[in-house]
Amino acid sequence: MWTDQQDQLQETGRQEVYALQRDAIPAVAAMQLRGLRFDPDAHARQVEAWNWELYNARTAYREITGKPAPETPNEIRALISEIAGGQLANWARTEKIGELSISGKHLSLF
Repeated sequence: MWTDQQDQLQETGRQEVYALQRDAIPAVAAMQLRGLRFDPDAHARQVEAWNWELYNARTAYREITGKPAPETPNEIRALISEIAGGQLANWARTEKIGELSISGKHLSLF
């Protein structure tokens, strides 16, 4: 099952999301063992707040640019190519196939 999921994660650009969730398991388990419980209502409220933030950010992006916000890894790379100018030559690349990196640490530098 993992080999199928691994391919799907790579195809959809979700490896980093998976790794974040996977790496959180030990911390969550340790918290539960110490008596800290998960509050589904608080979680639902937080997710709703994040969804509104995302909606507002996408709406603002569309108002400013007249275009929908990029959603896929390749759309993000295309946007970087459009706006990076002279910085594009020095932009970090992925290790395996040399695509423009869309890692948060590289996007935050721009």
